[in-house]
Amino acid sequence: LFPYTTLFRSMARTEAGKLRVNREPCAVEHLIADAVADSQRLLGERPVKVDVQMGLPSVSADRDLIETVLRHLLDNAAKYSTPGRPIQVRAASSADQVQVCVSDEGPGLNEGELSKVFDRNYRGARTRDSVPGMGMGLAIAREIVVAHGGRIWAESSPGGGTSFTFSLPVVTTVNSETASPV
Repeated sequence: LFPYTTLFRSMARTEAGKLRVNREPCAVEHLIADAVADSQRLLGERPVKVDVQMGLPSVSADRDLIETVLRHLLDNAAKYSTPGRPIQVRAASSADQVQVCVSDEGPGLNEGELSKVFDRNYRGARTRDSVPGMGMGLAIAREIVVAHGGRIWAESSPGGGTSFTFSLPVVTTVNSETASPV
């Protein structure tokens, strides 16, 4: 019951425009490590491969909210991918942003689903009856990322897995070595 209560509360805040974003310099590798650790119960024995670019600049982010985004993406990957197959989390910088990508080796999405996957209550036709969920996690993730001045998107090929990538602005006024490590 707790995860659903949290989902409903998060969705209500984003829809009411009351999502507070308390930005601070954050080291992306720590955000990823914390989210993976927090998601271990959901991930079970599934391997998670993390690849973070060396010297990655810090991002301007609300640590708790971005960890929520990562947990939603990890949860999604665990629910929709083949058991025992790895989930990949990659992070790299591109111009004035950092991109974080969570990929799975599940059944993938077709083109029509890609345009709807971030809609509230959307559940894929092939899995809506066999995979638990309410179709709110990706909608919440989108709202959080947009509130940070970033964007989020999905790429997929049926049978080839799905990658969810989001971008966040890098810290421009603080050196990445001064970013909070936690």
